[in-house]
Amino acid sequence: MPKKRGGRDPKFSHTIGEKPHVGRRYVENGRVRIEWSEGGTRRRRSFGENSPEARSEADAALEEILDTERRNTENVRRPDQDEKSTGQPKPVTAEALARSLVLSLMDTADRIAEWIRPEQ
Repeated sequence: MPKKRGGRDPKFSHTIGEKPHVGRRYVENGRVRIEWSEGGTRRRRSFGENSPEARSEADAALEEILDTERRNTENVRRPDQDEKSTGQPKPVTAEALARSLVLSLMDTADRIAEWIRPEQ
């Protein structure tokens, strides 16, 4: 029976990362390749003939790419991640808490001043 030509070799396929930052290293037609998604676009890169060195180089490159993607998207707050969509209230920062306390104290001081002042 003739050997099937082409396609991915499942023996060398490996998934790296966790959703939404996930990529795959695989061997297709005897060449080591990686595939990942970047900004909704699928990207691919080849690393040469199938060898342990090429596979480890591909794994390291894919981990670095995914780590960079993760860092780039961690600090970006998307509009769909507000309190209504996530079900979680925004975290209270120390600055917001201090501002709220100062405003409360100023309101209280104004009320006391109005109460103490004689009517003119």
